[in-house]
Order: sequence, then structure tokens, then C-alpha cells
Amino acid sequence: MSLLWQESIRQTLTRLQVIWAEPEIAPFEIELKRLEKHTRPFCRHDPVRAYYILGLIATLKGSTQEMQDCFRIALLHSGQDEGVLDGYASCLGRLGLYSESKIQYEILYKNNATDMDYLAQLILTSLASASIQEAMRWIDHWSVLNPNKSFAQTDPIAKKTLFLQQNGISDNDIKKLRQRAFDVLAKENKFIKNIEYLVQDDHSEYMNHTSHTLEETEDMVRHFNQPLTKELSGQPALPQVAELVVLGSQLDGKRGS
Repeated sequence: MSLLWQESIRQTLTRLQVIWAEPEIAPFEIELKRLEKHTRPFCRHDPVRAYYILGLIATLKGSTQEMQDCFRIALLHSGQDEGVLDGYASCLGRLGLYSESKIQYEILYKNNATDMDYLAQLILTSLASASIQEAMRWIDHWSVLNPNKSFAQTDPIAKKTLFLQQNGISDNDIKKLRQRAFDVLAKENKFIKNIEYLVQDDHSEYMNHTSHTLEETEDMVRHFNQPLTKELSGQPALPQVAELVVLGSQLDGKRGS
């Protein structure tokens, strides 16, 4: 049974990785239910791996609380295993819980202070959670560890950081402003579908960071950005930074201005 379970884990994780990369999860709902049903009987005998898999499935289903419950059990039984913690951080980010994801990557990086992948994720989750100045501090760490290869779009992030510091605007102010933008959208029955952030590898170009995307045409998004910026500019003590909250279009793979 142990060997069969080992092979089952391998096949399940391989399949979940494939589904994870798909743009739409709906076609795989029945398969996810089947994988979940197959995994649950092993929770008592192998809680770490079983709950890890169930946490991945819950993430793909979009079940935030279920995902968190699964990973808490897996982490408890694993003694805060690094691989499980890394999976938890990734799932939190997948569900848009960037601040929580950042906390997990902080733990991972603290225990692996030369790991560039964890450091990169710290930068990305800082940007995605509107902690621009914190992201810049992590970029400074990156520059020390990897002086021959700058982190993608360091210059524009540094310029934003300088602007915020010169105007006495904290990361917490930015978070409040962004939440205000989300509230404005909600009144219009429009909701953020995705937050794209900085990605770089040897075969891809730089992508923009903190780009809040809607499933609307570019024209519609551009039309909505103007009144959104106007309302945000009216917020006390934060008018100059409203321009940092800009929407983009996700419809048909297009990106707004």
C-alpha cells in the first residue's frame, strides 16, 4: 500500500501541476472532486502529504478557508516543513492573499538567506500587497546577493519609493488607497479579477507589477480609470499618489493603459 500511495502522490501532484497552469479551472471540477475523494482516506495515516494535496485542490477550487485549514494541519504534522510552507505561500498568493503569502516567504527567506527564489517571491508579494517601499528594501538585499543582475524594473520601483518617501506616504497609506479603489469598484459591481505582478526569467520580457485587471474591454477600463482617479485624488493627504492605482483590461488577454 505504501508503494501504491507513493506512486499515487506522484501522479496526483503531476496532474495538479498541469491543472494549476490552466487559465480556466471549471473544466476540471469533476476531476478535482475525484482526486479529493481519492486522497481523503489517507489523512489519518499520512496527514502531511494528504493535507498538502487537499490544500492544493482547495486552492484550485477557490476555497480559501478550506485551503488554510488543510495547510495548517499539514504544517502542524510536518513540524513546519520547508516544502509544505513553500506550497502554502504559493497557494495564498494564488488566492490573492498576498500579505499572508509574504509572511510565509519571510519565514522561508529567514531560514534560507541566500535563496534567490524566496527573495524574488518576497519582492513580488510585497509589490502585490501594495508594500512598495518594503519591496525596495528586499530589492536592496537582491542587489547585495546578485550585484551582476539587477531585479526586473528596479528603476521604476526605486522612483516610486523615492516619491513616496519625499511626500511622507507610507506603505500603509497605499494599502488604504488601494482598498478605497476596490470599494469604488464594488459600488459599480466591478471586481478585481487578477493582480499581475513582476515576472522575469531567461526567456520572457519584464511584465508590469501591481496591475489590477478587470474583465472589461480596454475602452471601458480606460473610461472608468478617469473618474476612479478623480475620486481617489479627493482622499485626504493622498491626492498625489492616486495615480499609482490604475486598472487594466484582462478581456481577450489585452492589457489596458
